[in-house]
Amino acid sequence: SMSGGFRAVPPQVCGLALGCNGLSGLLTHWVRLGAVYLEPMPLVFALAALGLALSYGAKLLAAPGAVWQDLSSPPTLSAVAALPATVQALAVRFRALTPPVVTHGAIITCWTSSLCVAVRF
Repeated sequence: SMSGGFRAVPPQVCGLALGCNGLSGLLTHWVRLGAVYLEPMPLVFALAALGLALSYGAKLLAAPGAVWQDLSSPPTLSAVAALPATVQALAVRFRALTPPVVTHGAIITCWTSSLCVAVRF
C-alpha cells in the first residue's frame, strides 16, 4: 500500500530496478544481434528501472529518516546496495542525453556511496 507516501517505498525496489536495467541491456544485445525484434522493450525496461530508482530517490528526499532506517538493518541495507549500481548503469545508458561531466559525476558519486554502503554493511 502506498498510503504512507514515499515513506512506504520498500528498499527492494532498488534490486528490482537493477534487474529491469539488466534485462534492458540483455534485450538491447539481442536486438543488436538481430535474434528477435524487440525494439521498444529495451527502452521500456530502462525507463522502468529509472522510475523505480527515482521512486527510492524521492523517498530519500521526502523521508530521509525512513531511508536511514533502511540503512540500519542488514536485510534492507543489502537491498539498498543495488541503488548505486543501478544509477551508474542508467547514467552510462543515457549518457547521450547528458553532458559527460554529469555522467562522470554520477559514476563517481555512486561509487562513493557504494563504498559507504559496503563499510556500513
